[in-house]
Order: sequence, then structure tokens, then C-alpha cells
Amino acid sequence: MDYSMDNIHRAIDNLYYEHILNLLEEEKKNKIIEKILKNILKIILCNIERTVRR
Repeated sequence: MDYSMDNIHRAIDNLYYEHILNLLEEEKKNKIIEKILKNILKIILCNIERTVRR
């Protein structure tokens, strides 16, 4: 009985660890996307500013 409970706990720990890693990877992707979008917005705003100054 103890052996199977130990395996269950180990499996739950592994799933939890994998879930945390997935969340961290997703957060990293979101930060990269956020940086890309900020850079695109800067480019758009610079183009608008140049157009308005003409």
C-alpha cells in the first residue's frame, strides 16, 4: 500500500512540476510577444509622428 501511495505522490509531483514548467514557458512566450508588439507600436507611432510633421 505504501509503495503505491508513494508512486501516486511521485506522479502528482511530476505532473505539478511539468505544469509549472509549462506555465513558465508560456509566460516567457508572452513576454517575447509583448516586446515584439511594443516594438511594432513604436515603429507605427514614429511613422505617424513623421507623417504629422510633414
